Amino acid sequence: MTNNSIEVQGKTFFLDSSTTILLKGHAVNKTELKTGVKVTAYGYFSNNQITATTVIIEETKITTDSLINVQGIITNIKDSTVTVAGFVFHILPDTKIRIELIGEVRLPMLKIGQYAVISGYLRDSLYFAVSIKEKVKITKELEVIGIITAITDSTITVDSLTFTITGETHFVLEDSGNVAQSFLELGQKVEIKGYTADSTNIAVTIEIQKPETTDTLEFDFRGEITAIHGDTIKVNNIPVIIDANSVIVIQGKGKGDLSDIKVGNRVKIKGYTRASVNFAHIIKVNLDGFDLHLKGKITVISDEVITINHTEFRLNSETKFYDQGKELKFINLKTGMFIKIIAGYFDNNIVIYQVILLHDGNFDKDEDKEEIGEIRHDAIVVGDEAYIVDVNTKVFDDRGMIISYYDLNVKMTVVVIQDVRSNNLYATSIMIVNTPASVKESDNSEINLKVTPNIILDAANISFKINTPTNAVIIVYDQLGNLMLNVYNGYLTGGAYNFPINEANGLAAGMYFLRFRTENKVYSLPFIKLN
Repeated sequence: MTNNSIEVQGKTFFLDSSTTILLKGHAVNKTELKTGVKVTAYGYFSNNQITATTVIIEETKITTDSLINVQGIITNIKDSTVTVAGFVFHILPDTKIRIELIGEVRLPMLKIGQYAVISGYLRDSLYFAVSIKEKVKITKELEVIGIITAITDSTITVDSLTFTITGETHFVLEDSGNVAQSFLELGQKVEIKGYTADSTNIAVTIEIQKPETTDTLEFDFRGEITAIHGDTIKVNNIPVIIDANSVIVIQGKGKGDLSDIKVGNRVKIKGYTRASVNFAHIIKVNLDGFDLHLKGKITVISDEVITINHTEFRLNSETKFYDQGKELKFINLKTGMFIKIIAGYFDNNIVIYQVILLHDGNFDKDEDKEEIGEIRHDAIVVGDEAYIVDVNTKVFDDRGMIISYYDLNVKMTVVVIQDVRSNNLYATSIMIVNTPASVKESDNSEINLKVTPNIILDAANISFKINTPTNAVIIVYDQLGNLMLNVYNGYLTGGAYNFPINEANGLAAGMYFLRFRTENKVYSLPFIKLN
């Protein structure tokens, strides 16, 4: 049988638009025709072929006597047949094929020599398979308890033993039931039950063990390594022991050991305290810089780089993507989306560890967009709704750059991401969609606005050139929108200007935003400060 022909008792009948197919006296679609179905075909011979005029599907029921179950070794596999225990079964389009503990597969996945169970039926001296289940030949059962030292979407390594994760693998949190695969993390203690087949270790169940709680207290903090003595490190002057169960991960490079750690490294450390002694469970090391938390809009996206707020951030194999706690794929990200990133600085590149979706950037719906009607110090009226504004409210301009709440103006068109707390409506994020020309941000190239260098170690210089005298305010915000520096507030007569940023300003490591406002224009520029 093909898309336009059927073979009946050795004769080929071609089907065309005039062919009528009947089942129980009613015309049906040709999709009802299947290999093995008994039919009566009528047609005519022309141009050396038989064209079917009518095909009648006979109502043939499979009786209990015609059903058959066969078990044995697969001895032959062809394009449309499988031979088991001497029985040749024809494969139909709806035949279900499964490999034990892997799941549903296609015919090419079956292997000669494997043990299989076939359920089918006999019709017109031919055997047809309804389902085929290939049994995996287990050479060794495995049960391992240990610390996760490496993990990917399809493998997990515990105590130097790597298991394959299949579609049939179950993930369990001890005493809590089934969980998603995304619950697995480096450094967790797990129990894996599985088996070895064809020299491959297959994980059947992965159970995440709860940390021991008897006389222990868990901790999780970030800081700087201030000392190293043997197997003990001090983080923010707090001593922590590294033992055989500790896992050290070098951000951007993968698993490491104690020799990779140096005084001055920034780390995130999880562990527990027992009998007043701190033990490290997992240590994530940032070799070259600081942890960076930033919210903004994706303006450019490529295979390995995302541009946010006009600054490039590099992805790597450890970058994770989330939407409301659920894992995303990189392919789900689009330009225009508002995201939060957690990143670090390595080898003169900013590398992203996590990307968290805040808003998909689709503001096409009218109900999403409203004009600002009133701005108060603790509330904002947008459309017909009044929202409470607090220190957690974040404001983004129409380029995705974080700005101060006080940079908003009446008549701006915005989208408000809201939250309800204690029966009050709060604005968690305010995103500018359209800015009136009178307050719209200008192109920095107009005044050649620069922060040199853009990544600061000790000191930097703000430079620009204006042609028209104006009152001006130059300020610096941190990535949370907090005012950090008042660089200048006064009258500029015109010409070239330079303002220094140095250690005396007391800026900590992180990302900052320079904001330069004149009487009728606003300019913004991001820069980074390292330790």
